[in-house]
Amino acid sequence: MNQLPPMAAITGLYGLALVSHRLFLFLPIIPSLIERELESVGSSPSSDSSFDDDEVNARVIPHWSKYRDLITSQGYRLDTVRDPLKGNNYLSGYLRACAGWDDDALCKDPGLPENLFRATCCMTGMKLMIKAVNRLSREVQNVRYMSSPPLRQEPMNHYTSIVNMINIPADGRCFIVMEEWSSHLLPSIPSTLHEFLSAIHHSSGREGPRPHLERGQASDPYMIDEWALEPPQVAEFYVPEILHLTRPMLHHNPDQRPSAAAVLREFKRLVLSM
Repeated sequence: MNQLPPMAAITGLYGLALVSHRLFLFLPIIPSLIERELESVGSSPSSDSSFDDDEVNARVIPHWSKYRDLITSQGYRLDTVRDPLKGNNYLSGYLRACAGWDDDALCKDPGLPENLFRATCCMTGMKLMIKAVNRLSREVQNVRYMSSPPLRQEPMNHYTSIVNMINIPADGRCFIVMEEWSSHLLPSIPSTLHEFLSAIHHSSGREGPRPHLERGQASDPYMIDEWALEPPQVAEFYVPEILHLTRPMLHHNPDQRPSAAAVLREFKRLVLSM
């Protein structure tokens, strides 16, 4: 099995988890602490026209050494040179980046963007990821909403497990402390392409409205396949010249969809006319 570049995989997933909200689930690890921190974050930037939306939502590039002691006081230790030497040997690039430094020096993983840093929970030893964001950003607002009590246990909530939020009003920063990997999806960080892809939801090709099955009646198998295959074909290969052919294939009533022979005849006619 080919090895997946771990940093590319994890970077992509963290961006996806906190932006598109499709892969992970919030867990109430320390809900009362999270709620207190969320309440201390200011109101939504969209409610105040004086905010520069682009500025507050731009990627934050913190000087991690400046916040090292503060983060440690909250019970989390940013990774130092000794960490990749101890247990993250599968991260070869991480190991090379920290080679030759003092053991107590912070070791920034070069495979992660500037606003992410690996960390460890001092009390439990759990491996974590800390993300720096603007405290007035939409991301913080999304975290506030998705971690609210009604949604925290919702099975459709696919955010990553949030451990804590460290709010720094003086600097306009907020550090989101999260699990390194969503343990409810995979028990350990994937190291192969197969393991990585197994944690991603894939469309079955049969999702969404299926009017040919909603009435519980017998249906022509061709009409069922036609409904399942036509929408992705239209979305991926948008050809205006054949829309008049594809539209009938999506008719709500399967009996009104064209037969295979009719579709082929019309397609051949279109090809000859081009």
